[in-house]
Amino acid sequence: RVHGGGFENLLTAVMYTALSSSIIANLGGKGLGDDEMEELAIVLKSPGCRITFLDLKQNHIGSDGMESLANAFESPFCSISKLDVRGNGFGPKGAAALSKALRTSNRIVQLNLLGNRIGDNGVAHIATALRSNLCQLTWLNLGANQIGDSGVMALCDALIAQSCRVKSLLLSDNLIEQEGALHMAKAITTPPCSLSNLFLGGNVLGDDGVVQLAEAVVSDSSHITTLDLRYCAESVGAVITAVAILCSRPSALTDLFLNENVLNDHECEQLAEHLENNLRRIYLGRLKERWYFFTLGRHSRVGQDSLISILVADVLHIILAKLLDHTATFR
Repeated sequence: RVHGGGFENLLTAVMYTALSSSIIANLGGKGLGDDEMEELAIVLKSPGCRITFLDLKQNHIGSDGMESLANAFESPFCSISKLDVRGNGFGPKGAAALSKALRTSNRIVQLNLLGNRIGDNGVAHIATALRSNLCQLTWLNLGANQIGDSGVMALCDALIAQSCRVKSLLLSDNLIEQEGALHMAKAITTPPCSLSNLFLGGNVLGDDGVVQLAEAVVSDSSHITTLDLRYCAESVGAVITAVAILCSRPSALTDLFLNENVLNDHECEQLAEHLENNLRRIYLGRLKERWYFFTLGRHSRVGQDSLISILVADVLHIILAKLLDHTATFR
């Protein structure tokens, strides 16, 4: 833990560096709390401070600490464009404080709120910010925040607002069910929604929710290029149906995550029958206790024998766990 004079010395060093160039302030996992955030806020509001990426993940920042940071973000001298505060657990009050800052003239375009227990009340505050003309966010991670269907409804209302700039939305490992999936399906087909990357893995969306999302993605008004449906369906049959829909006509979709929906050989044969579209990559998951990453050529046709041989050939399998690090930045 960094505290007392040690933290003051750290702030002094950061300040001198920040005055000279654009920098990343890596303060993650330092045991910092609300008192330290009050001191850090002074630096962020200082004229000439050029910190652009503030990493505060895995600390002990509460709602008071977020209030201090939010006040700093509202300063015209603050240059933060990327903020990582995942794993602090500041709850809905912290989200409310941050929402106020996002509705002002700030520069934050990427925000990682993973694992802060903000819940539906907290995400409603964030959604309010997304509707503001002054909010600059284009990348937002709300994963593992105990968000349910009502929280998703608030987000969907924001996504279809003319002022919303969000292109990438991560909602993995929440409490979203079929109703939330249906609202999201409607939102991504409603102009002017411009969402292109949607991560919903780890939510029990139900078979109908998964199928309805697939229908929405291939609609003419959808801009979705990346769709994550890990652990979302209740049955493999729904996965096959979703793939059939996604491959039924050309769309913007290029990357589809289906891993953890474990497919056997027969189900792979069914899947192969539908693989003729513009998909570039499908993350299929485990088959015979291995991870597989399958790459498709644009507008190419893959026969079932070819698919099965690729999936079971030892020389061609790729460990998906290693690849996931490269699928999205700032996760």
